[in-house]
Amino acid sequence: METSETSVGQESIVDSCIKKHGTLLISILQELQKYYNYLPVEALKILSAKLEMPLRDIYGVASFYTSFSFSPKGNHVLTFCYPWVLALF
Repeated sequence: METSETSVGQESIVDSCIKKHGTLLISILQELQKYYNYLPVEALKILSAKLEMPLRDIYGVASFYTSFSFSPKGNHVLTFCYPWVLALF
């Protein structure tokens, strides 16, 4: 019973993201990640069905950008930048 309730909850969240962003996939993914703190597979499956887009295409876009995560992140995320230009000297 929990999974169907969870799916219904996820479906309403996906619906609200689609209503807000239309078919702009990256914006929808950003909204989902903001809500869940990652991109749950079940929500991506629902999104795939709603947008009539293959799941592999959605996964391809989400996996291309490092800002998207498929597993939950912590409350604080540190990002480091290595100065490649300085390493050349």
